[in-house]
Amino acid sequence: VVALATTTRVDWPHPDALAAALRDRGLGTLLVCLLTDRERRVPHAGFDVSLLTDRLTATAEWVRGREETAGLPLCCVGSSTAAAAVLSAAARLGDDVAAIVSWGGRTDLATGSLSGVRAPTLFVVYRPGAASADLVRTARARLPGPAEILAADGTDSGVTEAPVDRTAPWVATRLS
Repeated sequence: VVALATTTRVDWPHPDALAAALRDRGLGTLLVCLLTDRERRVPHAGFDVSLLTDRLTATAEWVRGREETAGLPLCCVGSSTAAAAVLSAAARLGDDVAAIVSWGGRTDLATGSLSGVRAPTLFVVYRPGAASADLVRTARARLPGPAEILAADGTDSGVTEAPVDRTAPWVATRLS
């Protein structure tokens, strides 16, 4: 099961493309917006990583508690500030998370949780020479578990098809 976490459908333009590619590989997907409609209208609400982490953790626990999905491996995928929530939730959930994807995310907002992340992690980075890529390299160095960086063409907010084509097999391999 793959939980794709966002704070709004705008911060990650193509979550459906990744979800479709994952479903094509036989994986179940769940797209979760971690903010309510009202919260999305509040400036900076998406930067409340603690709130986002609580909601993603609750979502993961709900998935794990369902009879249909209880024994299946779980991958959490997040973009923007939801990437910080994915890393923080993975630290809380421990072995319940089999893989993590941070898609152009704000890994710097999860610094306090990184030492608890054990699951294999894929960081998708746009503009590898940009400051955001430095944040990812710093986060990768702090993770005790295995981590890879995928450099993708595009911009920090623009998702191209290439990362989807390379991310989906990475996730499928870790969940099989």
